[in-house]
Parts: sequence; structure tokens; C-alpha cells
Amino acid sequence: MATLSALRTDLVRAIADKNSRHLTTTDLNRIINQAQDQWALDTEALERSTAFATTRGVNYLSPPANFIRPKSLIYQEVWSVDPLEGGIHEFGRRWGWQGAFSGFPQKYVIYEGLIRLWPAPSATSATTTLSDALTATSTSAPVASLSPFRTNGTALIDSEIMEYFGQGTLALSNLRRGIGQTTAAAHSSGATVTVGDVRMQYFARPTALSADTDSSEVPDRYTHIVIMWAAYQAMLFGQEKSLASEFLTMYRLEIERMVAIARQKSRQASEKVVSIDERGTIFL
Repeated sequence: MATLSALRTDLVRAIADKNSRHLTTTDLNRIINQAQDQWALDTEALERSTAFATTRGVNYLSPPANFIRPKSLIYQEVWSVDPLEGGIHEFGRRWGWQGAFSGFPQKYVIYEGLIRLWPAPSATSATTTLSDALTATSTSAPVASLSPFRTNGTALIDSEIMEYFGQGTLALSNLRRGIGQTTAAAHSSGATVTVGDVRMQYFARPTALSADTDSSEVPDRYTHIVIMWAAYQAMLFGQEKSLASEFLTMYRLEIERMVAIARQKSRQASEKVVSIDERGTIFL
């Protein structure tokens, strides 16, 4: 991934010999971060995972700071009887999902920056404890009991969220650490381990760049689009409205092209699905 320094060099090259060339390094960095955010908002290309614990009677969840909107949200293991008629797929709708699953939230909405479940959860997420200390790089978490956990899912320990993809002898195994904008950290024996009952795949904003060596989360094949938006902002700063308009037009065309390709790939992928059995296995 391109560093902040490399992006700044590309931006300076794009606006060379224009009135905006007097922008300071601080100005350029600010514009690049704004451009990254705009690219993420326009394309919804960055996907991230996170999880939440539920509290009895509390119907709101606070999303991560880089949250744009959900791609899918799963409360516990709510699967449709017929996967072709709904289930997980239905949770991908923009403003939520409605169904007839007794005891589970029938809808979620985004309101005032919070994810609100309706009706409110009827139970608080189950917990256990670590039976041994965990380092920041551990790939297995020894726990006092596996009974609260499903075969795979998410766990919350202190301020870290982690995914696990298997179970060992009294342990959550194949861990993916520090998801949902949390940081992988060491945890003491006896620390509380909470089941992440609500799991969410969401579209995210890139992490802001501050140091020259910081790497952008925007894939290299798309950084030229980010530079187009940044150059547009730089031209506006320099009162070069005609050039600003040119960069904005190029940016919009690239966004349209990128979104069109993504939709085409999505259609092609869905056309390959022939059938899905009751376990959710896809046959091609």
C-alpha cells in the first residue's frame, strides 16, 4: 500500500506549476485524508468486521469510529430455513432486516450514529474467563468453559475484539486478533471473555494518515482516484476553478467505472451459484 509520503508526491506532481503549489505539507496531508474518506464513501470498497456484546433490555450498539454502514449484521445464529429465501442475505439490506424469529431482534436501523435493535435483546451475552494469560500475538485463547461459544464466532476480551475459527481443548483457536478497529493486546489470566452475540460486516473509512511512513488502506490500484479528488480540492484552494472541475469530472468517471465493474463481478459471482443445501454449503 502507498505511504502518505508517496501519496503526497503523487499529489504534488498532479498539481505541479498550478496556483495550488504553495500548499503546505500539512495542507496536503489534510487533503489526502479527506480524499481517502470521500473515496470510501463513494465506493464502499473497504469492508471490515466487528462484534458486540448484548445487554438485556438495551437496544443500541455503538459502531466503530470508521463505520459507514453495515453490509450484513447477524444476531446470534439466525439462519433462514431456506437459505435461498432469506437468512443472512436479508441482513444485507441497507436499513435492516425484518423477520419472524421469536426472541430475536426483528429489525435494526441506523439512527443518530447508533445501531438500534428492535425489540431489545432479552438476554445479556454469556461470559467465561481466560484460564491462562494471552499475549498480543497468541493464536489460541485458553478458556474456563466453551459452553457459551458456538463453533466459530467472535469474543471480546478487555477492549479487544477477536474472531475465532475453531475450538481446541478448552480453547478458542485460529484467532484473528484486533478486529473492528481494536488492537491486539496481552490479557491476564482470569480476564473476562464475552461472547460477541452481534456480528457485523461493515463498510469502513480508511484510517487517517499522519506520519510519512503510514500506509494507506486504499489498494494501490485505486490510489490514482484518491489523487484526483485531492487535486480537485487543491485546485479549489488555489482558485483554479476550471482545473478543479476537470479533476472532479475525472474522479466521477473513475468512480462510476469502479462501481460498474464491482457490480458486474457481483452478478457474475451470483450466477455461479447452482444450489445451497440446508447447511449453507454452496454447490457450483
